[in-house]
Amino acid sequence: MKTSPRNVTPFTLDGCPLDALDQTMLVELRKLADQTDWTVADIMHDLTEEFVAKRKAEKEREAKIVRFPKR
Repeated sequence: MKTSPRNVTPFTLDGCPLDALDQTMLVELRKLADQTDWTVADIMHDLTEEFVAKRKAEKEREAKIVRFPKR
């Protein structure tokens, strides 16, 4: 994992860090924002909420699986 020096602050947009996104992804987010009349920050927050909800559902599903002992 790439680490930054302690005196470097990653660039954020409305609290979302952008240092992991490349220019292509940022351009695609901008195009989507223009099409939907949302801001890039709104889209990033929406995607984050969707990602977290999906992971939470997967975790809950795993908890419901009954593991039987193998013979």
